Amino acid sequence: MKKYLFIVLLIGVCFSQKSYNEKHLVEQDGVWYKKFSDEVVNGNVFEEIDGMEAPLGKMKEGKKEGKWIIWRNDGTKLEEQYYLKGVKEGKWKTYSESGNVKQITIFVNDKIEDKVQFYDDGSIIENDEVCIETKFGLITLQLFKSLAPRPVSYTHLT
Repeated sequence: MKKYLFIVLLIGVCFSQKSYNEKHLVEQDGVWYKKFSDEVVNGNVFEEIDGMEAPLGKMKEGKKEGKWIIWRNDGTKLEEQYYLKGVKEGKWKTYSESGNVKQITIFVNDKIEDKVQFYDDGSIIENDEVCIETKFGLITLQLFKSLAPRPVSYTHLT
């Protein structure tokens, strides 16, 4: 029995990933390293918020890989991001403070391919409108090709 326990512990130690605090990392030429060393980051990255470890994402060979989550200080999700070998790729979602999807941005090879913004009720903001969230509420600006932006609506956020 002790032999099997030893084997299980050995496998767990061999295959466990390292964890890195984002404050202890530095980027050089597109590759992330542990500060004050030549160690290339390979493992899970977290952000410390109010003494808790908030998971952000993973790095492979010093580059962001897969799904990353950016958190607000109150613990709510601000953004979901996706990377492929350190390059922005796929569908990124930005969330309002109420938890609804505020914007979806599509990246292809680190470049914006498409972007859609949403009102807090989930309806799409047309491409000729810009939505700005302020401490006073949601302000929507209507864009005209020959005129400067002008406010067209105001929604108080509670």
